[in-house]
Amino acid sequence: MNTVLILLFISTGILVLSAITISLAPIINDISNMSYNSPKDLDCEIFSNHDEITKGNLALFQKLKTYKNICKRQKATHNLEYSSLIINAILSFICANFALLSFFKEGENHRNKIGLIGLITGIIGFVLTLVYVCFSGYVFTHDVAYGIINMDDIAGIGPNLDGGITKLFSNGAKYKYNGKKYITPYEANTEYNSKYIRYKDLGDKQYNYDKDIYTKYVKNIPENSNTANGCNINNDYALSNSNTKINNCDYLFAEPYNNSNNKYLYDRWVATLILSVFIIALHLVLAIFGILVFVDVEIDKVIGNDLVVYGN
Repeated sequence: MNTVLILLFISTGILVLSAITISLAPIINDISNMSYNSPKDLDCEIFSNHDEITKGNLALFQKLKTYKNICKRQKATHNLEYSSLIINAILSFICANFALLSFFKEGENHRNKIGLIGLITGIIGFVLTLVYVCFSGYVFTHDVAYGIINMDDIAGIGPNLDGGITKLFSNGAKYKYNGKKYITPYEANTEYNSKYIRYKDLGDKQYNYDKDIYTKYVKNIPENSNTANGCNINNDYALSNSNTKINNCDYLFAEPYNNSNNKYLYDRWVATLILSVFIIALHLVLAIFGILVFVDVEIDKVIGNDLVVYGN
């Protein structure tokens, strides 16, 4: 089998997958809304330039350190999504064109160069895409969904995270009565911004339109933020006494979602990561066949020699 033909198929496959991934990627298509509005322009060192403020204030120091890490990894993810996917498309297009020319005898005398292009494309694409997947996967699983860092109070108590989605119970409830009082899903969690969900949680039904949850709520919509209608409350409802059971309700439900925008982002992000993993694998194979073309080895010869060895 002609190794140049295989090189052509692999590079074309990378090109097609890269084009699909670019059309799905959450940052490139501006649907991720990460923790800052312009990640490419943000100077993450702003979180390090407040030594006087943080002296003797360990909590503020840790907060600034946390936000600096968020800034750096999300900025890296932003840059890597653009560079890795676009470079993948460009290099695979060049590689496919040279392989096509060689296959039709136009570049037969340049097999070594074509093999070298395949090898270099495979190595660069493998490294760039792997690093992107690592950063993007970490942000997806660890960072607060739609969280926006508010820098206005950095000289006071430090920056805060605005815009995150507050956690709900799996049935869509905001509060649950545990026999003694109403609690939230994040009641006992002391981790960083534990009250907010991460990007990985956006696909859960309680954060998207669910017909059963929505229909049940609209039948008993509360009149105002101070009252409960059955077990339903408004989003800004505040418990005056969490120890008292309201309307004999084990769960209190806030207004549910009327769209599936969160699931839309979740699906696109997951699809981007999955396709990127396939691109990584194809780049590795591309590099291997680039070497075979570079040394002018046909795959049939390799298989044939192996058969002869085993036959003996």
